[in-house]
Amino acid sequence: MIAPLEEQAANFAKTLTDIFTAVLPYEVPAFHCQNVRPNKADRLQVGPRLDESLSKHNDSLFSHIMLRDKGQQVGEECLSLKALFTVDNNDPDGHMRVLRSTMGLWLDASPQQGQTRQRPVFRVEFERNKRNGPPAHIHFHAESAELSWLYGRAGKPMVSMSEVHFPVGSTRFRPTIEDVLKFLDDEDLFTNWKPEWRNRLKETLDDWHQAQAAAAARTFPEAAAEALRKKGYIVTAPPDN
Repeated sequence: MIAPLEEQAANFAKTLTDIFTAVLPYEVPAFHCQNVRPNKADRLQVGPRLDESLSKHNDSLFSHIMLRDKGQQVGEECLSLKALFTVDNNDPDGHMRVLRSTMGLWLDASPQQGQTRQRPVFRVEFERNKRNGPPAHIHFHAESAELSWLYGRAGKPMVSMSEVHFPVGSTRFRPTIEDVLKFLDDEDLFTNWKPEWRNRLKETLDDWHQAQAAAAARTFPEAAAEALRKKGYIVTAPPDN
């Protein structure tokens, strides 16, 4: 029996909390759930609980995860991560699904001046019901003379890279918060991790990939059955209803 949305979302929030607790060597705000629509529990937002002491947050409900380098104190961080998800259980089988998500790196070049001046560096976004453009995409907050030239050649006005939806993955297999964390380490943008943190990320990524593989199999059962038959499994079609 599939659990109610509130229970599935609470488990998702706990998984996200566990991920950040396992990889960062200091206390981070726990993720929690909040109704998107008043008096309805059919759509929930999942994000880190607001830490009032930081005065740095996505909105009135959720905070950023501060990335504190070695030797830094609370309030001295210049980097933070945004991780915010909107979920429902409108899947035909009642499984929780992500409707929208935003993950990204934010920069505050002057955190000790007492004013929050956070600016996004990149945003990895997902919009399941996006009508125009790729549902899974990245926004780079940068400028590109080459890209502007290409848009001009196509008869379009100059565009900032942050306005372009660069496609990445798909609805089913798209970047995860684990991918964002590994990217930061691979590029040496942030390196203050707990020992063995990558092993923890591998565990949660394996769980994600298995869940997505199962969902893909439900969407394309004939292709899944054929792939299993080629590996020697005996798969039979269910009787017609």
